Amino acid sequence: MDKVHEGISELEFSPQDIPDHAVKIAALAAVELTESILRRPGGREMLDRETERRRLRQRERGEKDAPK
Repeated sequence: MDKVHEGISELEFSPQDIPDHAVKIAALAAVELTESILRRPGGREMLDRETERRRLRQRERGEKDAPK
């Protein structure tokens, strides 16, 4: 179901709604992106900072299954 909040459109769906082939394509793209970042100078540090930022944000929001 689509929702509109203050001019921003949102689309609600569950992971089960995504076809298997689309999941595989997204997973491969994520791996390729991660590998390309790691090949850059400072890439590991950049990913580590982003991972920590995301963990903190999840904890602040009280999201279920937030990494520790």
